[in-house]
Amino acid sequence: MRLFLIIFVLVLALSCKKEPEIIARSNNEDFSEIFNSFWSKVNQYYVFWDIEKTKWDEIYYTYSPKFTQLNINDANDVKASVALFREISKELIDGHFLIQFNNNLIKDSIINPVQIKKRLTSQFYTQRDYLFADTNYLDNGFLHRADNDFSINGVPLLVTCGKIKDSILYFSCNQFKLKKSYFSLSTKSIRSVVDFFFNNVNTSFTTFNKVIIDVRGNLGGDILDLAFLFERLFEGNQQYGSVQYKIGPNRFDFSSWLPVYISGIRAKSLQPLKVVILADKNSASLSEIAIQLVKSRKENLFVGDTTYGASGATFDQQFFNSGSFVVSNFMSVELSATRFKSLQGHLFEGVGIVPDFNITVSNQQLALKKDLVLEKAISLLK
Repeated sequence: MRLFLIIFVLVLALSCKKEPEIIARSNNEDFSEIFNSFWSKVNQYYVFWDIEKTKWDEIYYTYSPKFTQLNINDANDVKASVALFREISKELIDGHFLIQFNNNLIKDSIINPVQIKKRLTSQFYTQRDYLFADTNYLDNGFLHRADNDFSINGVPLLVTCGKIKDSILYFSCNQFKLKKSYFSLSTKSIRSVVDFFFNNVNTSFTTFNKVIIDVRGNLGGDILDLAFLFERLFEGNQQYGSVQYKIGPNRFDFSSWLPVYISGIRAKSLQPLKVVILADKNSASLSEIAIQLVKSRKENLFVGDTTYGASGATFDQQFFNSGSFVVSNFMSVELSATRFKSLQGHLFEGVGIVPDFNITVSNQQLALKKDLVLEKAISLLK
């Protein structure tokens, strides 16, 4: 992976407020133990406390007595605990925050506070099928593949690449598992589509210098795809933001902000590419980082709708002093392990990235094979 960090002097920002002292035993004998373990691990591994509005100490003092009253051997109490955990986490801004339960009584319950809040807004919409309309804009000979070996919620990895009026190269993917599929031995691999893209953004001679990257509905995926797909679009090292993570157990034990770069392999003698990236409210995580990468060159543009707002990378806390964890035999909790800041110094967690041209398209328009977002991108590249 051609991504690297330049490390500056580490800066520690310590909280002056005394936090509740919680000792979480390894065996979850009752709900008091489960709550204490959950609270203390979120307290340590969560990376947005400095911008978070939830008063975590108050959460402890309010909910600890409520969990003490629950009986781990009572089915009704086990079910009631889900509502309490939902109340506790309802205002958290981490776009990756997700609780899944291992207990058989509640294993179908999932808590995703950011998603719940978004569903309550008038601007919310579910995943949309842009492909039916967008193929109407592509020249004959475009390629499309689906790899069922890599799927999210039953939806396979979908990749499309083609030309528009023989002057613009279009590429779309609904998740970032491109490199894994490309190098897999499966006959369903998306290799032929990706090769079509690579061959037409050749790094040593000019074929196309106008490109549309479509990550609408893309929930993210493997960080390795960032270099795999985009290194051909840049000449030399290109900084596109900064990352930060926890270096200690306290809430504000952060590393310094570490610049992140991509190492471009496009020949510097070639005419620079102009790229327009498309995204919507369901574009999250690595898709949002991809927008920041594309936008790191001022001539590139973002068209579509404000994104989801989940900027951090997810790792188990064993890699950093932050990130996902489990409360044995009861729940697993997904957290962002790092956080990302744009070149302009903006954090977009829980807020999303605002496009240069804010355009939405309805399902009715898509059914008529009309995509106003793609049309705007095409017009910007003429």
